[in-house]
Amino acid sequence: MVDAHLYVAFLVAAFALCATPGPDMMFIVAVGGRGGPAAGVMAAAGVAGAMLVHSVAAMLGLSALFETLPVLYYVLRWLGAAYLLYLAVKAFRDRSGLGEESVGARTGGVAESRQGLRRRSGRARSPICSTPR
Repeated sequence: MVDAHLYVAFLVAAFALCATPGPDMMFIVAVGGRGGPAAGVMAAAGVAGAMLVHSVAAMLGLSALFETLPVLYYVLRWLGAAYLLYLAVKAFRDRSGLGEESVGARTGGVAESRQGLRRRSGRARSPICSTPR
């Protein structure tokens, strides 16, 4: 049985982590502000889908594999860095001004959902944080 003090400390820490907005929440708010409430909901669905993928990967032992073979984790980190550089170059090459890209363009939320899924899935630390000890 878990000590009551340790359990209360865990609950306080979990609540603090859940209550503070992170990059996912900022992404969802930005997409919702730009594309409307439906786009925000679809972005949230994409982020939740990626969280599901991370949970299943942790359940299947991906985090234990990363601990056993740290080279795989470093490769994943470098791939993530390369993806971020790709996104930065793509953003700099985009010639549209702020707010011009989504004026009148409704995709039904599929693009927002995919973007949320890719955004959350690209984080290398998520499976590592789920390592059972």
